[in-house]
Amino acid sequence: MNHPLYGVRPFPDLKSIRLLDIDTSTDEGPIKCSLTVYHVDEMPDYTALSYTWRFPFNISFPEDKERDHLNSTTKTFCNGEELFIDNNLHSCLVQLRKEKINQHLWADAICINQEDKHEKSQHIPLMGEIYAEASRVIVWLGRPHPSW
Repeated sequence: MNHPLYGVRPFPDLKSIRLLDIDTSTDEGPIKCSLTVYHVDEMPDYTALSYTWRFPFNISFPEDKERDHLNSTTKTFCNGEELFIDNNLHSCLVQLRKEKINQHLWADAICINQEDKHEKSQHIPLMGEIYAEASRVIVWLGRPHPSW
């Protein structure tokens, strides 16, 4: 099944990627963003986000519910479409929105259609190149635990 967000923004070829822009006009409410397809020859500067999809299993918290919270998803809106993303990525986007980071972003969970096996098989091998071409890379380790 193809998410409606990606059906209207397909890749014209393997030399294209999607970049994400966060709406920084408010610090409140759900994350709102937009996706745009760019050909590598016309790519603007962008920041690649590196993060874990799920909280690392080798770190344990006293409360299991905290770990469950970190492994669940949060509703966001991208080009007006509902999109559920991992809470760790969501907390990164919330922080970037709070800091008014207006640069184009690349995050694999959003910029690659995770429901399309063909698209994933073509773009996951390009991730090294995508990170290498980024003007900067943000490594998001997650929000600090309240007891730290």
